[in-house]
Amino acid sequence: MSPYRHRARPPAPVRLDDELLTLHEDEPELLAIADAVAATQRSSDWRHRRRLPAAAAVAAAIAVAAGVAVALTEDSSAGVVDDARRALEQGSVLHAIVSTPLPNDVIVDVARGTTAPSRAETLAWFDSASGRVRVAGRRNGEIVSVADTPTTQAARFLQAYDDALAAGRVEEVSEARRSFAIRADGVAGVVELGADDLPESFTPRGGRTIRFARFAVTEAVPAVSAPPATASASGSIVGKETTTLAAATRRAGFRPLAPEELAGLPLRRLLLERLATADPQGALVGNGVAALYSDGTRFIAVRQSRSPAPAYGFVGGLTAGGNPVPRNPRVDVRRQGTEALGQFRLGDVYVAIRASNETLVVSAVRELRR
Repeated sequence: MSPYRHRARPPAPVRLDDELLTLHEDEPELLAIADAVAATQRSSDWRHRRRLPAAAAVAAAIAVAAGVAVALTEDSSAGVVDDARRALEQGSVLHAIVSTPLPNDVIVDVARGTTAPSRAETLAWFDSASGRVRVAGRRNGEIVSVADTPTTQAARFLQAYDDALAAGRVEEVSEARRSFAIRADGVAGVVELGADDLPESFTPRGGRTIRFARFAVTEAVPAVSAPPATASASGSIVGKETTTLAAATRRAGFRPLAPEELAGLPLRRLLLERLATADPQGALVGNGVAALYSDGTRFIAVRQSRSPAPAYGFVGGLTAGGNPVPRNPRVDVRRQGTEALGQFRLGDVYVAIRASNETLVVSAVRELRR
């Protein structure tokens, strides 16, 4: 943990002593430099050092002023590391978001005709005052998981960043690139700051760069929660039989979507499928309906059930890609080799459409929702 958890305010500015002013009144440039040196020293280490009496502080500043005059002339900034430390004084909680596109997963809105890549986001918080960590997983804007341990690289970075700045474990400082290297809590790498003096990216030693979609300092860790995992992650089809639409409706408990033709392909078979779902209390068996379409070269398989059946590609109540199941008219389309799987919810029925390609999936969804 950092030694400055409560973010105390820096000491008040030191005023130049009258006697020293008189002594050096013929050297105004030296006095100006001394004042700058004192200010710089105060800003860089006020958390860790006892305060000197005002006169002693100014005398020390004047004593070194001549020696650093050239350096200060070349660069009078307080420095990138001091800027980073000051930026953390806005609050005790560090918050970062890392966003990653999922190239094999897209969300298609068939009503608007738009397609957007699915995104997986990691949200991490670290409270430097208490040492508390919280990590949340978010898919397409919805929280899907929450943990109170540093389970991700982003969460481990927050703690290491705070500790490294507090303990001075900083090296390879580059004012030009606004970057420096840190080494703390088993984390080592290079940090680059953004315009707000907060981390914009982190490149771990020997690893890939993490770019932060957001980095902020706040006052509290928010209360976030994920929906309870009530659905199973595993299951299988344990039996099937040819059926009619009327019989499938009666036995499945809902009216299946099974037109005679779909996206230009004729209906070949309508099946009632027995679905086994693994459950802590044992295997539960329910009914699903499969409508199979084909012209001999292309195919569409529309499977429907009252619950997000693992046998139909749903995993723990989520899509095959781990996303929340979208409701009609939006569909989660996942490319699987040359084929594609579309999953969505239509009322109380979960629908999974596997087809020869993504275009057929979208065409099928568009026709089924009419």
